[in-house]
Amino acid sequence: METIPPKHLQLLEILITAGGELDANPIPIEFIKIKSGLNGDFLTKAINNLITNGCLINWHGQSKIELQSVGIGTWKDYLQWALGQEANIQVFAQTNSTQDLAKRLAINLSPGQYGLAITEEQTRGRGRLNRTWHAHKNKSLTMSWVKILNKNELNHLEQLTISTAVAVAQGIETASGLNNIKIKWPNDIYIAQKKLAGILIETIPLNNGNTAAIVGVGVNVATQHQDLEQDKQTFQSVSLAEMGHKTHRVHLSKCICQAMNQITKQDYQQTLNQWQQRNDILGKTMAFMNNSKIYRGTVMDLSASDGLILQTQDGAVVHLPAQTTSTHLE
Repeated sequence: METIPPKHLQLLEILITAGGELDANPIPIEFIKIKSGLNGDFLTKAINNLITNGCLINWHGQSKIELQSVGIGTWKDYLQWALGQEANIQVFAQTNSTQDLAKRLAINLSPGQYGLAITEEQTRGRGRLNRTWHAHKNKSLTMSWVKILNKNELNHLEQLTISTAVAVAQGIETASGLNNIKIKWPNDIYIAQKKLAGILIETIPLNNGNTAAIVGVGVNVATQHQDLEQDKQTFQSVSLAEMGHKTHRVHLSKCICQAMNQITKQDYQQTLNQWQQRNDILGKTMAFMNNSKIYRGTVMDLSASDGLILQTQDGAVVHLPAQTTSTHLE
């Protein structure tokens, strides 16, 4: 595919976001002309360019158009345009795991850069604690964000877990218009008591002595009841589509990356406060598993250095690190 000119990408952004702005779809051509500055043959050329790169665009008479899907041929140019040159972006039609792709990206990252590996279809995704992540073709966002950790970040990996969960929740809200998205400790994303997205964080040493953090994100975008039923997740999971919100995956990935970049620059106490506002476990009596042992008790607090603080049923206080702990369903 040829590189897409900025005006064409501006048009794509308008088609992606204008439905929410106008609270209507399809989008009036006159509105698009005003927003994009494109007219006549220039607008027609831009639309045809997007179609050539795989976008499905429907005409409604001569006065309105509707973006049905964003072709993968536009993803890299759109993300590079939206995120800037500090992002090293790789887009794939299919891969086993974006985590593995991100590991290769990490080797060539320059200082101040971050990498993004994103795919239209992931066949062997994995979640926390060696669990499987089921990603349905064309219905899930599967991406991995990678950066080189500085010394402070390397010494406070627990903070990365909290920051990532907040950023993903914020990104989903920005892209979809949903609100009240919750974080189920340590970093599952929930809405209406069901799982909407999952996060996997891995750290890897590099040959140059640096350490990279790879953040894998999987979001149920357009999965339906029958898809989840096949995975035996019907009662535990939900998608944006099932919540009544249509969101293009490439736009969602952009919003998550922007939130990730923003949150890494803010004070961690602010991030921790945002996490606490979204969490649904403080004060609750729950069970957790850490290193094959089950702990039951009341969630008292969250520590930046020691993870979840739990007062057990016998009165003892234990600290459970996010990297090795999961909730235990009884």
